[in-house]
Amino acid sequence: SGHNWAVYGRSNSTLVLYMGVKNLPMIADNLMQNGRAPETPVALVRWGTRCDQQSFVSTLKDVAAEAAARGFQAPSIIIVGGVCSLHDKLAWFEHKPLLGKGVVVTRSREQASDLSALLQENGACVLEFPTISVGPISDDEAVEQAVVALPTYDWAVFTSVNGVKYFWEHLEELGLDARVFAGLEVAAIGPATAAALAAKGIRADFVPEKFVAEHVVAGLLDKGAAGKRVLIPRAREAREVLPEDLRKAGCHVDVLPVYETRPTQKDASELRAALDAGRVHYVTFASSSTVDNFFGLMPADEMKKHTNVRFACIGPVTARTLEKYGFAASVQPEDYTIPALVAALAEDAAR
Repeated sequence: SGHNWAVYGRSNSTLVLYMGVKNLPMIADNLMQNGRAPETPVALVRWGTRCDQQSFVSTLKDVAAEAAARGFQAPSIIIVGGVCSLHDKLAWFEHKPLLGKGVVVTRSREQASDLSALLQENGACVLEFPTISVGPISDDEAVEQAVVALPTYDWAVFTSVNGVKYFWEHLEELGLDARVFAGLEVAAIGPATAAALAAKGIRADFVPEKFVAEHVVAGLLDKGAAGKRVLIPRAREAREVLPEDLRKAGCHVDVLPVYETRPTQKDASELRAALDAGRVHYVTFASSSTVDNFFGLMPADEMKKHTNVRFACIGPVTARTLEKYGFAASVQPEDYTIPALVAALAEDAAR
């Protein structure tokens, strides 16, 4: 009907047919009846370039039956010709380790992009479900007093990228810059925090190999921090383990809240729909606050119905918080970083 099958059948050129899966038996028969060899390679691609892309290669004589057996439906394109024989050599996209895996990202909207981008780069279908929001604390007077007192400190310890970001926002509001750290030693918990400091012109004097309190304290003591004055710009809600352990080790510690995390009031209907459809394979947590607020929005009893969902935690503290709700972390990297978390997810998906 409107197609010159005789021309298509005699041609050795590659044919690309859009939205033809429903008529695949007719298409294959017409091409073979008009001269195309039954063994001509044919490829079908569904949801091309998306995280749930599917494809297979067959021949003209078998493709209709194979597509039916696979339940292959629209939207798909059909490619006919010798180029399809290169599929196995060129199918890099479908070799991505997380291809087709639905991964929920619970970080704040401001922080989700790095994790989401890495997951998508590895083929995952990402659903961003921010359970917290991050914002500055408006107590400029406390920050100004701390800045004025900076020359009296020996160490400044930044525990997160947000700590760097919001401390610097306060500095800039006061018309100051990195020169206020002259004479201080600076510690960064994690490579991302160190990179955030470097972007501000500060090279961290100490970055612990492991990002838990006991390793941080031991490293600082090795650097001669015992008995010294330490300033920790951080979140209002952060745990007290690090400052308390430093005080026990003889340090004089002041905690300076420069930002706070707040639970979101996000509608969970999109997440519920994805869970009910079986499109969620992993839920990721990068902090204890994301765990607590996730289960504030999605009750634990409801999540227990979805037994196929696995949980990924960035470190042991977050994993222990998850256990409070009756779940165990199936994925936890040895290094408590976002790249390591994504690598651990890819390794788990390959099992």
